[in-house]
Amino acid sequence: MTRSPIPGGAKATDYAIGDVLEGRFEILQLIGQGGFSTVYRVRDDVEGQERALKLFDSAAGDEAVRREIGALRKIRHPNVVEVLWAGKTNCGDWYLITSSLTVSPSMSLSAEGGTFVTGRQ
Repeated sequence: MTRSPIPGGAKATDYAIGDVLEGRFEILQLIGQGGFSTVYRVRDDVEGQERALKLFDSAAGDEAVRREIGALRKIRHPNVVEVLWAGKTNCGDWYLITSSLTVSPSMSLSAEGGTFVTGRQ
């Protein structure tokens, strides 16, 4: 399989299955998209694990992204993904790498808020 590095200046919507972010995270599947971010299922080529990548649109703003990263790093709950890594792409977009996601048909993912909504009330 030919894997292509993601070009500088690409936006979240420009990424395709097979693209590799930061020379490490291969995009496997689009999970969800919100107003300020897109979430993908990725394979970490260094650790050999599947993870989730939350890629923020630059419109989200540095301060909002930093607040979210800080808040998520403090939360330890079985229903909340664990932030493993945070950084910026070559083109300056913030991203989070989190523990892998399992999204069933009875769940939906809000990429903007990073929350899950189950089919149960």
